[in-house]
Amino acid sequence: MLINKNIFNKIIKSDFFQNILKMFSATAIAQFLQVLGSLLLARLYVPEQFGLFSIFMSIIMFLVLLSTLRYESALIIEKHNNTTRALLNSLFTYILVFNTFVLIVLIFLPKSLLEHYKIYGFYYLIPIGIITYSYYNTLISYLIRNKKFGLIAKIKITITFLIIFFQVLFYYLQIKYGLILGFTLAYLLVDIYLFIIQKGKLKIYSTYRIKPILKKYFYLIKFGLPTQLVDTLTNAAMPFLIALWFGLETAGIYFFAYKIINLPLQLIGVSVGKVFYQKASFLFNYNKKQMYRLIINTIIFTGTLVLIPLIILYFYSDKIIMIAVGEKWIKASEYISILVFMLFFRTISSAISPLADVLKKLHVILIFSVLLFNTSILSMYIGKLNNSFIYALKIISIVNAIIYISIIIYYIRIVKHTK
Repeated sequence: MLINKNIFNKIIKSDFFQNILKMFSATAIAQFLQVLGSLLLARLYVPEQFGLFSIFMSIIMFLVLLSTLRYESALIIEKHNNTTRALLNSLFTYILVFNTFVLIVLIFLPKSLLEHYKIYGFYYLIPIGIITYSYYNTLISYLIRNKKFGLIAKIKITITFLIIFFQVLFYYLQIKYGLILGFTLAYLLVDIYLFIIQKGKLKIYSTYRIKPILKKYFYLIKFGLPTQLVDTLTNAAMPFLIALWFGLETAGIYFFAYKIINLPLQLIGVSVGKVFYQKASFLFNYNKKQMYRLIINTIIFTGTLVLIPLIILYFYSDKIIMIAVGEKWIKASEYISILVFMLFFRTISSAISPLADVLKKLHVILIFSVLLFNTSILSMYIGKLNNSFIYALKIISIVNAIIYISIIIYYIRIVKHTK
């Protein structure tokens, strides 16, 4: 018992546990605010407006990957600080150039095409959303590298509050696309703050110095970028296909349901995953033998925390939805119950997913990502043929859960044989 107690105390006092605690506490507060905010927004906005917001978010999340090419991950992995700063500043420049290109493309797209995909009313906000979210992700990766988990925690809480505040404010000001504008403005303000605190570290580096860095981490583009593009495209395709095949209202209700169930999972997965990334990168460089213990402990820790909120949502989501937001959102409870099984394994897989970067196994994970994408698209099409979104969702949940289990097993096996 004494040995077990000593081990327990050692774990609690470790930097790894303390950093997880910081991220977990901050994310808990942020997610609590998001829950309250989402419930409030659901009473203010109608499902169709949530549907438009889901389409906007899908576009943003997909194009953000192209605007950074996953080089923000190298900010965490790279050993040398000077190299990291050079890469950081290069990313800022590329993000700006990429979004200028996106804006030009959107301007020259036919109005009929923009209207068909239901983005005509807010297409001009897409480049702004991409650039603000890209800068945010890049700067947060830099803070993770420097173990500024306390600052990251404060930023997470702040940005959550700002998003909700502006979305509610724009509703009462009767500003069109208030959900989209609130999200974009919140990230813009946080970006400005992050740039201010990084003042003195931002400068232009010569092309001669940058090229070796980009070449060194080109594998992130070669294997990591396709993997994340497929993953993001899988999620991004859902709102578009639901809106086109089952209606904008169904897309909005699904987006709300997915957001509600994903909030407690993000609380766990994101908090653990960010700290796990830094710890796994360190162990890979200096002590590979400890990586197997790290992944097993992370899987057990994540799975245990995920289980409780998912059980509650599975059995009581209908009552929670009815009391919190009313009958117009009641279909969301059925969607939540179906998604629970898949999201349990997805959260565990997500928490340990940085191993693909660390171990340079992104080409293998790409295969799994393609399977997930094909499953989702095929399931949606089968649902369309049967005129049933519920039928499509059930297929997605079962098949994708099996794929996520396979990914977890693969990570365990590969780490066990790492020398």
